[in-house]
Amino acid sequence: MKRTSIIGLITGAVIVAGVVAWLFAFFLPEGSHLGTLRQRQSNLDAQKVPLEMQLTSLRRLAAWENSAAGLNLYSMLQQAVPSQPDEAQFLTQMSSLANKTGVTLTSITPSTAVAQPVISGSTTGVPPYLTIPVSLSLTGTYPNVYLFLEDLYSLPRIMVINSLSLSSSSSGSSVIASSAGKPVGTASITASISADMFTTAPLVSSTPGAASTS
Repeated sequence: MKRTSIIGLITGAVIVAGVVAWLFAFFLPEGSHLGTLRQRQSNLDAQKVPLEMQLTSLRRLAAWENSAAGLNLYSMLQQAVPSQPDEAQFLTQMSSLANKTGVTLTSITPSTAVAQPVISGSTTGVPPYLTIPVSLSLTGTYPNVYLFLEDLYSLPRIMVINSLSLSSSSSGSSVIASSAGKPVGTASITASISADMFTTAPLVSSTPGAASTS
């Protein structure tokens, strides 16, 4: 009887030890894995709020871009910095402006587009825009030349004047300022202008190391 009891106790101890070993082998790793999953879920929950805020902002931006105000602004930007050099339209604008302000365009020469430096951190490596140098020469009275320069900045397409030189080409009354602050005078002058206009058109390489505007 005692021997049977001892064997039973030993058997029970072995079973208990086996159960404990099984618990350590199965449940403890699973518990650690579950803890990892809970931590990952907590991290995802922490990222959820800012991502939802970004999504809301993007939806609002998309709605605004499709609104009348957004489409109008996009149209203005397309005219200010077109996606093609479009020198023909530029020449037409300059001719119309000259007729409007009473000056005579004696020469106008757009040059080859020049790529601007790539924005730091850009992943595309594509220049943000191209600069097209333009040289203009025109004649007219000082008030008319002044008006031409003033209206140049009101054109839909952006132009930046880099340099301007004026020289008298005929005799006439000296230039004075009127009470309204506008110049008056009858002397004919010549204006030489160096300016830049812009385009987002990509450069097209025809040969290695050479590029031209599309």
